[in-house]
Amino acid sequence: MDDLAAKMKAAGMLPIDEILAGNLMGKFSTHVAVVDLPSLKWWVESQHEKYLRMRLEYEVGGKEKDDMWEWVFAHSAVFGTIADHMRKALPSVESGETN
Repeated sequence: MDDLAAKMKAAGMLPIDEILAGNLMGKFSTHVAVVDLPSLKWWVESQHEKYLRMRLEYEVGGKEKDDMWEWVFAHSAVFGTIADHMRKALPSVESGETN
């Protein structure tokens, strides 16, 4: 067990390897409509759009920056990066290509 995992366990937390190993919240941690790659693509793109729209309300829509600003900005950036990588990877998955 590495030092971080030991510290987590000592603090009453699950160690990082257990968190990364699986779905801790069961069916509640995933969207019910996500069952395959096309539905995952839909979900990622819809989350990207949702958080980007929220971010743009702060940036150009006149919404005053508040306690949620950093959270919205971070989610917008993360879902944007995931969407970019998914768009790059999916054509090769759909065609059966491997790198």
